[in-house]
Amino acid sequence: MAEKEDILAALEANGKAFLESFSLPPTVLGGKRSREEPILQSAAKKKKNDKVYHDAEPLERSVSPPPKPQHESPVSHERIPDVIVFKQSSSGKVPSASKTLARSFMSSKVSKISAPIDDIGQEISRNAKKDDEDLERSQASNDVELHRLVHTRLLSGSLNPELNLTPAQRRKALEGRVLELADRAKLGKGEKNVRDAERKKAALHVREGMKAKQKERDSKGLEEAKNTGNYHPVIKKLFGSSAGEPSAPKRKRERGLAMGIGKHTSSGLRLTREEITAVNGDDSARAGEA
Repeated sequence: MAEKEDILAALEANGKAFLESFSLPPTVLGGKRSREEPILQSAAKKKKNDKVYHDAEPLERSVSPPPKPQHESPVSHERIPDVIVFKQSSSGKVPSASKTLARSFMSSKVSKISAPIDDIGQEISRNAKKDDEDLERSQASNDVELHRLVHTRLLSGSLNPELNLTPAQRRKALEGRVLELADRAKLGKGEKNVRDAERKKAALHVREGMKAKQKERDSKGLEEAKNTGNYHPVIKKLFGSSAGEPSAPKRKRERGLAMGIGKHTSSGLRLTREEITAVNGDDSARAGEA
C-alpha cells in the first residue's frame, strides 16, 4: 500500500513538473497547486507514519521526480502599442520674418522698406534696389529713344530745311506736332489749333480779317479739288477750315405730340400772353377801328 502511494506521489510530482515546463499563467498553476497540495500532504503523512520498508522490491521501480526547474516569469500576452516619436530636422527650418518686415514688404511704396537685419530682409532690400536700378535704366533708355524719335522722325516735316520756313512758322509747326503727339489735337490739326489760340489774342477787326482770308483760301482749295477730280460730296467735310471739327449738335425734338399753343405741365395747360393775343387778336386795335 505504501509502495502505491509512493508511486502516486512520484507521478503527481512528475506531472506537476511537466505542466510547469509549459510556462502557464500563474492563475492556472496556482489553481492546480491549491488542489494538489492537500493530496501530497496526506500522502507524505501516511508514508511517515507507516515507515515500512520492503527490501525485496527494488527501489528502481520508484520513479524519482525530476529536478524542479527554476521558476520562469509568466509570459505577458498584452500587446505593447507602437510609439512613434516625430522629430523635425533642423536643416529644413526657415527663419521667420518679423512683423515690421512683413508690413514693409506688403507696402506699395518702396521708400517704406526699412533696412532688415536678417538674411530674408537683406535679400528683399537687394531685390528692391535692383528693381529701382532697372526702372531708372529703362526710363533713361526711354528718354533717349523719345529724343531720337522727336528729332529724327516725328518732327521731320516741320524741321525740314528744304521747306524754307520762317522761324515763326517753324515754331508753330513744332508746337502743333507736339500737341498731336500728346493727343491734344487730331493728326494734322495741331498747327491749326496753335494758330487759332494765337488769333484769339488779337483784336476783333484783325480776327475778322483773318477769318475772311481763311474762307477765301478754303474756297480756292475746294475749287482746285473739283477741277482735279479729287472732290466728292461725301468727303466735303475734309476740305476747308472746318475739316475735322465737330459739327454743331442737331436740335432734338421734344418727346410726345406737340400742341398748337401752350405748354402742358403738371398743373395743366400754360399759355403765354403772346399766344393769347395771337388767338384773340389785339383788343386795342379793334377798339380803334370801331
